[in-house]
Amino acid sequence: YFGQVVEVLRKSENVNVETLLEPLEKIVKYTPGDKSKREELALAYVEAHRLQDAIKEYENLTNSAIEEKNLEEALSYCKQMQKLEPLRLDTMRKMVEIYSLKGESELKAEVLQQMAWLLVCMSDYEAAAKIIEESASTGASDLGSLLLLANIYRKSGKTEDLSKLLLRLAATAVKQQDIGLAERFLNELARMDCNDERFFDLKSKLERLKTLLKEADRMPVIERPRLSDRIKIVRPSSQQEEGEKEPTREESEEK
Repeated sequence: YFGQVVEVLRKSENVNVETLLEPLEKIVKYTPGDKSKREELALAYVEAHRLQDAIKEYENLTNSAIEEKNLEEALSYCKQMQKLEPLRLDTMRKMVEIYSLKGESELKAEVLQQMAWLLVCMSDYEAAAKIIEESASTGASDLGSLLLLANIYRKSGKTEDLSKLLLRLAATAVKQQDIGLAERFLNELARMDCNDERFFDLKSKLERLKTLLKEADRMPVIERPRLSDRIKIVRPSSQQEEGEKEPTREESEEK
């Protein structure tokens, strides 16, 4: 019956969206599984500038799509909600759930980082820290998120948590041979009077790494230019004397 009412109203001249809302609401109430009518109701709410009601309908559609394991469709409904309210945390949480089900850890981490920054802007540091910690526990966090977490720990006075995080960041930097970042994290730990054994171990590893890299810079490099059988020895600039000539192939072979 209500469906017929909607069709009649749509064919009528000068009908406004408010007139369509009541029968559409009745249809959705009595046939909640009718996806197309729920979508139609959501669009009608948008047209009537009732955005929160529209978001509620899109959220119901999202949950139904997730239950049906239609994750792409669920994600499309989330994007409709974001168009209506871009900074809505509940929508972001739903997207995190969907990306987890899809196994897309990078996209999940991206949304979690957006949530964390939003919460920091709202001065809700504790909630922001929990979100980044959740991301870190699954291995989906990036350096930017972890640096943000470190800053939250500083502002919150969580010295122990900050120390653990800086040790983790320093270990990663040493492993990746990023001397600048490693020194940055270890220097902050030194200012905190860190006495953890891992701190001293990382300092030793960093010093060995710096020594190895200095030695590598002093080693000559042997090159064979393309389309030539001549061998050229390129010495580091620190070892080349003014006016010194590069050895020829014959001189290199004699040596």
